[in-house]
Amino acid sequence: MRRGMRRRLPPRSCNDELDLGDAALVFGRIDRVEIDQLEGRITAVLLTPYPPGIPLLIPGERFNKTIVRYLQFAREFNEKFPGFETDVHGLVEDVVDGKPRYYVDCVSLKAAGE
Repeated sequence: MRRGMRRRLPPRSCNDELDLGDAALVFGRIDRVEIDQLEGRITAVLLTPYPPGIPLLIPGERFNKTIVRYLQFAREFNEKFPGFETDVHGLVEDVVDGKPRYYVDCVSLKAAGE
């Protein structure tokens, strides 16, 4: 970088502002949260659907209603079309009583001070 020139930071995501310092993410204080409970929570992981491979959220951003609805749609699609499941990096699937449930790792509410 040349003298006298300032480095420009990339613009923040259009989803929301970062709500938390890196400490809670680095020290691993997370909760695994079911997708119906995600609105307003802060993600601890990169959430990326494939295709196209463009992140919906990066660690430290809050879930909004639109992203939660997208994940609910993905769940419904997976139930209706077995064998053609969506691939969302950061979305954790677990089978409970024979039915798949979907979770995302979020910053613990205690770590976020909420």
